[in-house]
Amino acid sequence: MSTEITRTTVQTFQVTPVEVAEVFCSMNEVEQVEMLNHLAKIAGHIIVFQLQYITDNPDLSDEARRLMSFFGDYAYATEDS
Repeated sequence: MSTEITRTTVQTFQVTPVEVAEVFCSMNEVEQVEMLNHLAKIAGHIIVFQLQYITDNPDLSDEARRLMSFFGDYAYATEDS
């Protein structure tokens, strides 16, 4: 006679910043909007501090600084949207 046993296994993974960036870039615009909306919901009150820490970090590359400015430049929809 055999008896079935169900086991649930939980694994914890450390997600790297590179993986987060790659996942974001692989999302379509609907998923990116959902992610940004959720980020605003969970970090909207502290994001200004995080952004300041980022910009103050000497390891932030010029390319990354430009990318941050693009987020500001594209914060509003175009007239055609």
